[in-house]
Amino acid sequence: MRGSFCLTLLMFDHSWGVDIKWFDSIASVQGSPDYPSIGNSSQYVKYLGQANSSFLCAQLCLGYNKAGRRCHSFSSFSAEAGSFAHGCFGQIDRAWMPVYNNRAQSGQVLWPCESDAGCSFNGICRSSGQCDCDPAWEGIWCEKLALLPVNRTRLGYRYTRQLNNVSSWGGAVLYDDVTDRWHMWASEMTKGCGINAW
Repeated sequence: MRGSFCLTLLMFDHSWGVDIKWFDSIASVQGSPDYPSIGNSSQYVKYLGQANSSFLCAQLCLGYNKAGRRCHSFSSFSAEAGSFAHGCFGQIDRAWMPVYNNRAQSGQVLWPCESDAGCSFNGICRSSGQCDCDPAWEGIWCEKLALLPVNRTRLGYRYTRQLNNVSSWGGAVLYDDVTDRWHMWASEMTKGCGINAW
């Protein structure tokens, strides 16, 4: 699918002993630069086996624990997924890079923290397994900056063309004492070219 897509939460499941967020038509491992194939694993994405359902894939993910590394998200592919048919892959770091794929279902496993490292070192891991985030951070693992809302029609970088593949990088900011304003510089690939055209 070209352009953007909506990430739709299919369900939030509490029945596994750990919370799982389920997503339909999403493959989380395909967005990873550490991309595996059927029967093969890579450093952070592990081939967990063949699974005829996303629920079986979730069980394979929950059962993965090697050298203290757990499975944090999984992608289950349908029979129509070509070379990925019935493949189950797990991400063993907390990277979450969803990609639209109508032949896949994915889930995020919301493991409780075990130490401050589980709170991204941006908070304290409580004995309950929940993170108590520092004021500048939020999220289950204190992984997101707690930013104030912005009026998107007036402030911040936004692209205005209706092209597929608008890619940008940078975003360096500088404060101007004279105007009492912040300014940001970002670079953008022109003519709808993706970042790999650079």
